Amino acid sequence: MTDARRADPAAPDRRGEHVDRDARDTRDEREGPRVVALAVDGMEPSLLERWVDAGELPELRALREDGAYGVARCSSLSSANQWTTHFTGVTPETHGVTGFLKGDRKRRAGEPAPEARELVNLSDIRVKTYPELLAEAGVSVGLINPLPLWPPLELDEGFCVSGMLTPPTTDRWVHPPDMEPELEELGYRIDVRYSDRPYGFVDDDLFGEVSLSTLHDDMFDVLDARIRATKHAVLEHDLDYLYSLLKSVDVIQHCFWAHMEGDDPTYGEAILDSYRRVDDLVGWLRAETDANLLVFSDHGFGPRRGDPPAGIHRVARTVARRVPVPMAVRRAYDAVLRSPVEVGADGVSVESTTGVHSDPAVWVLDGPDVGPGRPGEIRFEDIPPTVLALLGESVPAAYVGSAVAAAPTPRIEERSLSVRRDVRVGDEEVVSERLHNLGYAEMVDED
Repeated sequence: MTDARRADPAAPDRRGEHVDRDARDTRDEREGPRVVALAVDGMEPSLLERWVDAGELPELRALREDGAYGVARCSSLSSANQWTTHFTGVTPETHGVTGFLKGDRKRRAGEPAPEARELVNLSDIRVKTYPELLAEAGVSVGLINPLPLWPPLELDEGFCVSGMLTPPTTDRWVHPPDMEPELEELGYRIDVRYSDRPYGFVDDDLFGEVSLSTLHDDMFDVLDARIRATKHAVLEHDLDYLYSLLKSVDVIQHCFWAHMEGDDPTYGEAILDSYRRVDDLVGWLRAETDANLLVFSDHGFGPRRGDPPAGIHRVARTVARRVPVPMAVRRAYDAVLRSPVEVGADGVSVESTTGVHSDPAVWVLDGPDVGPGRPGEIRFEDIPPTVLALLGESVPAAYVGSAVAAAPTPRIEERSLSVRRDVRVGDEEVVSERLHNLGYAEMVDED
């Protein structure tokens, strides 16, 4: 990207300033990527509404006022399912990923699944991802932290930086490999990692091993580095499409929900602080690019109110992870969890994760190719065709969603999504068996 397209450090602060749509439409040259998808893992609609109304998130407020927004209904509460559905446009029955663990489908059917304690990777995705389709069409794509794309996609143009499913023993986490030094210079981290846990997995047992202050600082360190990498990609890489997943928001909500509810003076604003960082990044992207900007989550969040008896929890958890999940079943499971949470004398000291995934998710969209919008409910599966429509690319007929009304109307094309993946995964790159309950991780029953 040329120097003329970089940010001017002396430019005035445009935080909260509305960008005139007509002025953007008449620019001779588009600045930055044509589309930026800012994926905020677990962003909760009710928190977004509360903090927008309170004036805490001015950039997201402006983005909503200028564009289109609403909630996105979730077909699953498993991030592994949802993000694979996002990248393939099809259901888990078609793309093959039904949780974070291999062999999950076989295990549920009572079939032998000796590999069931290994994390999924790219080899488990049965169809082409839309970044691969875009690359075939000559579209330059940048992917930061996409789940569950490890090993990183080897795209002809652009790059891919893998995330929390990267085995700790591998040195393959970015393609092309020569990007590694620039990411390390930015202080980039794949994710938090403690003891023998895989990257990014935090469970109740961890609270006895790692202090809350360490968890807090490490999670925000990862989030800040991801934001720096996102800005760096805009400034230094000539991309048509940039996707960046801010997964730390999800983990912060898992760990600090009760502290928010209890107005804890130390950690009560941890979740809000993570949303503020998202808001700042939205403002930066609007000021420094002329991109169609899509902000969306894979699910929402809510309080965890203690655990039901182990047997009920195991059965309910298994049922709740099936796709599609009847909302009646999910609501019944949520009701079981609404027993009082055990807290300390100060009302906020907890020894467990306190936030869990919920339905629906959020979506907000604005940009030069976005038409008039209004609050609306969509399906999570409508996001991938929306991305393709904004890029002017056709949507495969096999996709189960439809582009949102505010996006351009895409062409629907019959095309094969089948793919034969030659993914090299050696024994030394198998992730530890110790997987932990984040509220969405598929667990292997101890019995």
